[in-house]
Amino acid sequence: MKKFSLLLYVSVTLIISCSKSNSAPPNNIGGDTTMNPPDTTLISNSTFAKNADIGWLTEMEVSGYKFYNRNGVEEDCHQV
Repeated sequence: MKKFSLLLYVSVTLIISCSKSNSAPPNNIGGDTTMNPPDTTLISNSTFAKNADIGWLTEMEVSGYKFYNRNGVEEDCHQV
């Protein structure tokens, strides 16, 4: 009887939790339903930090990889 009660409880819980909900999730915390486009203001080069993880670089160079600039001239990867 305990197994049947547990099975019934689990079944009902799954059916209720998986049923289709008619309410839409909120768009944001403030409740504002308008969609604002992302800010596409250009950032000048003087304020933008460019970074890269180049921990793999020495392993690639030891393996024989070569790096070339836009003109096809071989250069050190730090310069490219």
